[in-house]
Amino acid sequence: MVNPAAKPIKPVRGPQLRPENVTGTAIVASRSWNAGRPDPAIRIFTGQVDGMQFGDTFDTYHAVNGMDCGVWTVSAVINEGRVVGGSLTEGIASYMVNELL
Repeated sequence: MVNPAAKPIKPVRGPQLRPENVTGTAIVASRSWNAGRPDPAIRIFTGQVDGMQFGDTFDTYHAVNGMDCGVWTVSAVINEGRVVGGSLTEGIASYMVNELL
C-alpha cells in the first residue's frame, strides 16, 4: 500500500540531464531501497521542488501506474545550472529525470 502522504512522480522521456543544463530549480535525490529491496538510484527531479533542501526526504509513487517508488533523500539543489546546496555524486555526468508532480 502506498503511503497517503507520498508524492506522485513521472519519469521524463528523452535524454538524461546534466546539472549544468538545468533551467530553473531542480534537485538531485537518491534512494537505496524500493519495495523492501536494495534499489540504488540517483535522479534529477524537476517540477514541484521549490523549498526542498539538502537532507530533506520525500516518499513517492509512480503517477501512471500507482506503484511505490520509495523514499528519496535530497543530495543537491541546482538553480540555473549551479549547485546551490549539497553536492553532486562524483563520476556521474548526467542523470535520468523524474518530474515531481
